[in-house]
Amino acid sequence: MDVVFDNVGGDTFHKAFRTLRKGGFLATVVAFPKDEAQQYGVSVARVQCKPNAEQLALIRELVDSGKLRAHVATVLPLREVKQALEFSAAGRTRGKIVLEIGARTL
Repeated sequence: MDVVFDNVGGDTFHKAFRTLRKGGFLATVVAFPKDEAQQYGVSVARVQCKPNAEQLALIRELVDSGKLRAHVATVLPLREVKQALEFSAAGRTRGKIVLEIGARTL
């Protein structure tokens, strides 16, 4: 992986280092490493977010205008989580694998 966002901490935080490629980046909201980043050859930062209505409005404008968009490779129902994990593990999926929870309302 190029980037990992950790919002769990503990064992998950420590496992994240092994999933990153050298030069990768780990963002965590839970923990801060001592020397793991140097050991694994990655960068790491502890991040905190505060809601900001003005920034969210700007992001919405970018999305609405098509200047910012996520590449979604596939959307699967939650019951097919095993298939999603297999796609991810294969390393050939380009874009996001989205698990759908509940019915779409759009």
